[in-house]
Amino acid sequence: MSLESRTNAQYRPLPNNAKGNTYEAIVGGQKVYLRTQEYEDGTLGAISLDLLKCDPLPRSLMQCFAISISSGLQHGVPLKEYTDKLIFTRSEPQGRVFNDPNIKFATSVIDYVMRRLAADYLGRTDILHVKEE
Repeated sequence: MSLESRTNAQYRPLPNNAKGNTYEAIVGGQKVYLRTQEYEDGTLGAISLDLLKCDPLPRSLMQCFAISISSGLQHGVPLKEYTDKLIFTRSEPQGRVFNDPNIKFATSVIDYVMRRLAADYLGRTDILHVKEE
């Protein structure tokens, strides 16, 4: 079996008009936009991240992070694998989270993103500061 056939064996492309959500939050003073795209069954297929008023390097790294997560999801990596490993990641900016009803503090932008995705797509409430009703 060739390498190409092994890597594409589980590839699941997103539909052309994928539904999703947009989240706007402020993490440690940094405005963050998280956008999701979903498959027809409601499972997560891709994310994109944008940091406003941010230096080009961190913005570019966050975009590369989102592309990597999206590629993994489309090739069969479960979201749970990402959330289990990346929640509590520490880096700047960190601190209070504004504009999110359930997450009030994050140790990094990655921590915030993984908490939001775990809550919305995996039904996890153990990582929320304010439980959903």
